[in-house]
This record gives sequence, C-alpha cells and structure tokens, in this order.
Amino acid sequence: MCPGTKEIAIFATNGKEKEISKWTLVQVLKFHYAQISALSWHPETDLLLSCSADRAAIVWKANEDGKREPRMVIVKEKKSNLDAQWNRYGDKFVIGSSSGFVYQCTYNEQQKFWVAE
Repeated sequence: MCPGTKEIAIFATNGKEKEISKWTLVQVLKFHYAQISALSWHPETDLLLSCSADRAAIVWKANEDGKREPRMVIVKEKKSNLDAQWNRYGDKFVIGSSSGFVYQCTYNEQQKFWVAE
C-alpha cells in the first residue's frame, strides 16, 4: 500500500485480510523522490511496479530473503507519471504520463533493465 507519500509499505496479512489491525509491516520501500501515483502488482511474476510524480518508474523484485529491491526502468519523460499497469503475462507494462504520452515497457535481458518506448 501507498499512503499518498513517496514510500510503499508492504504488509503481511497473516490470513486476516479484513482485519487491518492484525497485519504486520514487512518492509518499507523508499526510492522515489516525489509522491507515488500508481502501484501495480502482478500475481504470477510477483513483481511490483510503481511510478511517481518524480518522472520515475521502478520495478520491485523480491530477493532470496523476500525483501524487494528496485530494478531500473528507463523512461525519458519530462512530466509526471500518473498511472502504470502490468499486462496479462507480466512481461510488459504501460506507463501513462501527464504529458499525454503512453509508454510500453519491456525488459532488456542483455542490459538487465526495463526500457520504455
């Protein structure tokens, strides 16, 4: 969840999805410099996508310990990113910006980062 700040809070629901008071905080993701405008999680790949008013997009991947680490996304945008969403398969995503452009992002296996076109 993102409480309208530049941080993302990851919680374990402990099987109590409807009882927020029983949730435990697992990790706080801090990498954006401005308010986060969108989060998108893909259930099959377990990748979390975030975009922000700081013009950045980040793909968060869990490491061996289950902690999420940022993966670079190259987006050449001059204005805020407003929305982001994974495709059905979890191998591409789109980013919508306040400039009116929509970017399709794919993973570059050789360079090990995501690229927006």
